[in-house]
Amino acid sequence: MTAGTRVRTIIVNQAPRKRGRFDPRYEARLLGESEPIAVSETPFLDAARALLARGEDPQTVIVMQRASSDVECLRSTIGAAAKLTVREDSSRRPMFVAYEPFSSAGIAAPVEVPARSASQVAPTEEKPLLAALPAEIDKTDQ
Repeated sequence: MTAGTRVRTIIVNQAPRKRGRFDPRYEARLLGESEPIAVSETPFLDAARALLARGEDPQTVIVMQRASSDVECLRSTIGAAAKLTVREDSSRRPMFVAYEPFSSAGIAAPVEVPARSASQVAPTEEKPLLAALPAEIDKTDQ
């Protein structure tokens, strides 16, 4: 690291859980900020992408620490970390791989059902309940 290189510290906490549910996601916040910049299973890498989207210099060094420790867990530049994600290999070992943004191109748009106003709904003929029954049903016992 050269003199004058900017270093941003990302603090990682377990994301708040819904009662009785396991949630493997973590919140990533910049040191000194209260709002999370990423909530995910890969907070360091997703935080790097969020910082890049904010216009941060890709050469800025980022380090990750757990909230309860001063030990640096990970260190990278924003640009390098933003290019990575984590996948499990066939033996379920996590490994860094190239990040590919999710594309919604292959997903159909949701179908919109137009709302119908009361004037568009065909009126129904009101009949007494017994009169509405089919003729084959014996109505005399009623």
